[in-house]
Amino acid sequence: MKTIRVFVINNSLARTVVSLINNGDVLLIGVLASSPAQAAYYVVGKKIAWTILTLVDPLSSALYPQFCKLYSENQSKLMRNMVVKLTLLAAIPAVIFLFIAFFFNEWIITLFFGKDYLGAANTFSLLTGASLLSAIFFWVQPLLQAMDLVNVRLYVSLMGLVAGLIAAYILIPLYGSDGMAITMIIINLLMPGFFITFAVKKFNSLNIKTDNSLSKNP
Repeated sequence: MKTIRVFVINNSLARTVVSLINNGDVLLIGVLASSPAQAAYYVVGKKIAWTILTLVDPLSSALYPQFCKLYSENQSKLMRNMVVKLTLLAAIPAVIFLFIAFFFNEWIITLFFGKDYLGAANTFSLLTGASLLSAIFFWVQPLLQAMDLVNVRLYVSLMGLVAGLIAAYILIPLYGSDGMAITMIIINLLMPGFFITFAVKKFNSLNIKTDNSLSKNP
């Protein structure tokens, strides 16, 4: 019961922190930007850029039971291969989407929102990069849960929140909505980097345990 309680509480807190990161950005722009129009540009860019995440969320949920099964069987090599293949598969369409977003950003904004919102074009391109980084590493959350690394997820999420606040405080007054978009890119690089580091350490410990058990039971 203690293990279940810790898992549920830490996982819920981590999801809350991530929600704050994903939904507190507009508030920060409103507080730190010199013009209210910057918040409008950011919201417009985010509505299109974040669409890709609605496609990968169901995939993320579907991976959790498979990771749990492999982890319970100490199949660290299969988990590692699975993660590499998922990353490569997600990276291919991500590069295509990123190319479209950067070279056709003005056309896309004009098509969906009109020429009055062309100021959101560059913000949209940057936010697309941030959302695609999150999409490429869509497997991180179920992997951490399956490997009993919810504590790591909570601590790294808190670190990402603090880093985002610092970056936003510096960048938004200088670049407006683009500054917040750059902040989201920083967060979506920083957090998966730490998540993967801890996951690799856990993989290595699983390999050591497996090798020791094989040596004792040839």
